[in-house]
Amino acid sequence: MSYGGFWVRVFATMIDTAIVMVVTALIGIVLRVPKGVVPEMLFGDQLYLSTQPLYSWILIVAGLLYFIGLPATHWRGTIGKKILGLEIVDTNGDTISILRSLARNIARIFSSLLLCLGYIMVAFHPQKRGLHDLIANTYVVDAAKTNNS
Repeated sequence: MSYGGFWVRVFATMIDTAIVMVVTALIGIVLRVPKGVVPEMLFGDQLYLSTQPLYSWILIVAGLLYFIGLPATHWRGTIGKKILGLEIVDTNGDTISILRSLARNIARIFSSLLLCLGYIMVAFHPQKRGLHDLIANTYVVDAAKTNNS
């Protein structure tokens, strides 16, 4: 297996972040969410679940489908990973289950703690695995190189 390295995974995350931001803004425009609510939801002290419940629930469901659902489909990852030719697989190289995808995403919380060391370890791990990959027993692989091997 050829593993997806640190920097290509960073770029995939940047693509995913841009996609989520654009979709979030478009949903906010369609629902006529007042200007300033989205930045306040992201960076403020309050979560607007009480004043913007539909918008909040749509964002939660969309996030779950995107970050947990897509890796458990034939896409084997988010749009950012797909664009850069990466796939999230299990130890056999198969598509991960929805439960494994959920566990991987919950484990990303631990990867974020302590100055994102769980993500940084991807750069130094021989199989390019982060803490969340180790916890969920997943691998991020270069699909083109892995399929040609």
